Amino acid sequence: MRKGIILFLVFCIVIISGCSSNILSKKETTELTLYTYNQDPEVAKAVINVLEQFNKEHPEIKVNLIRNAPNQPSVVGLLKQLEESDKQVDLLWLSSYMGIGEAVAGKYVQSLEQHSDSLKLNDFYVDLESQRYNDELYTVPFLLNNTLIYYNKDLFDKYQIQYPTEDWTYEDLVNMAAGLTSVQDKVVGLLNGGFLYYSVPGAYGGNTLNEDENGIQLAIAEEDALEGIEFLTNAFRNNKIDGRLGETYSERAVTVPSFENGTAAMMVNSSRFLNMQYEKVPNYGVAPLPKGPSSQQGISFIESLGISSKSEHPEEALEVLRYLTTDTAARELLVRSGVTLPTTSDEKVFDAFEKRFADSGDFETVQGALNKSNEVTSGPGLVTSVPGLNNVIIKLERLFYEQMYAGKMKVDGEFEAQIKQINDEWLIEQQTANESFE
Repeated sequence: MRKGIILFLVFCIVIISGCSSNILSKKETTELTLYTYNQDPEVAKAVINVLEQFNKEHPEIKVNLIRNAPNQPSVVGLLKQLEESDKQVDLLWLSSYMGIGEAVAGKYVQSLEQHSDSLKLNDFYVDLESQRYNDELYTVPFLLNNTLIYYNKDLFDKYQIQYPTEDWTYEDLVNMAAGLTSVQDKVVGLLNGGFLYYSVPGAYGGNTLNEDENGIQLAIAEEDALEGIEFLTNAFRNNKIDGRLGETYSERAVTVPSFENGTAAMMVNSSRFLNMQYEKVPNYGVAPLPKGPSSQQGISFIESLGISSKSEHPEEALEVLRYLTTDTAARELLVRSGVTLPTTSDEKVFDAFEKRFADSGDFETVQGALNKSNEVTSGPGLVTSVPGLNNVIIKLERLFYEQMYAGKMKVDGEFEAQIKQINDEWLIEQQTANESFE
């Protein structure tokens, strides 16, 4: 009897020891939070799918995507608000408008410089200068999109207008759009044309920005750039290429234009719309933005990833960052979803990208625009990680859309005065941010 009890106790000890060993050997799951202000549900869905794949491959790490609707336009305010909150933040997904300058100057992101070798930086063909601040790397490219012009081939054929080519100019665009605008048929030549105000200064002037010993400044009030802005303004006011009936947009229009229902012959929009257009407008083509007298052509937007200074799990966050930005399977998923163009030179990712196109000509057009990403990235024609970029974009948007495009302002001394004011205020922001960073 006594021997049986002893054997039973030994058996229990062995079982308990085995269970304890299993418990100790099993790793606890580390939960991370990827924080973004991107409110596009299709983009969020694509990123969540990739995160789910990561979670399966790395069961010891679970990543949650948190989307927060911004309640104010100021990037500085948004990032400061998040930093001072009690929310867990491990990774920051920054949009192209939310340049890294504010994030770095406010010490909201950690430096990635020491991890440069492991981040496969040589695999990126996208210029990484916009990801640096004071020559130090803080973020890496995550999502990339170019601005393209979509055109309805059926309408071009109906009005006997030649399709856009790779080398078409702003003069070509205006002539085509004027020929495609019909009051009788309620068709406008160009939708979202106001967005071209961001590209035309560089196309005519060569540089959107200039840098001197004081800092970065807008160069769009210089003589050549002004020529492009004036040309575009006159195209809206006089040629009525956007369907307006008077000089100003408020004087009614031919119709409320829509590329999807065939009342807009051309549309300026992001490459993110490539997948959607195939479904809704089967017979359409793609063209790059027009050329001007200068070499600059096209606009690209980079959304970046960085590690939050609040993160208590920087090593795990770095693992996620590497996966999302350079892992072949992750990049293939994102490219196939249509939310990004390739950001690295990975051949498998480019193969997945090419398969998105039914027309090889469209693929070559978009690839050609993609190859220009080194020239113009990170914001609408603005290549900089300098603090204050977000506020400059807000001010330019008001000036371009509410004044120039609306027909309320001509290219004259008033426009130049407003650009000077934006530049003066931007210099103050840059100096203040540099002082706080130091």
